[in-house]
Amino acid sequence: MPAEANFIANTTNWLHLAVQVGDEVFSMDESNFEDYDRVLDMKSASLKRRLVFVTSSAAILQKDRGRWLRHHEIEARSRGHEPGRGSLADCA
Repeated sequence: MPAEANFIANTTNWLHLAVQVGDEVFSMDESNFEDYDRVLDMKSASLKRRLVFVTSSAAILQKDRGRWLRHHEIEARSRGHEPGRGSLADCA
């Protein structure tokens, strides 16, 4: 007979997540979207994104994100296709 297991997974409660910018709680509804940039570097096989928001108190919030790409993702993007949309056969 299998043993019974009861446990609680350690996860973050995203419903109460707040980003503090100075003395202000960041809200996308009350901020202005200033800039978005996405750069695919084929030499280093990396994709970099940058988001810039200006809050209601004129504070600037910038979020930079990057990741390494797998070979088939680079091949799909170089042909104008987003990975996960259609099959790689569509890129040929």
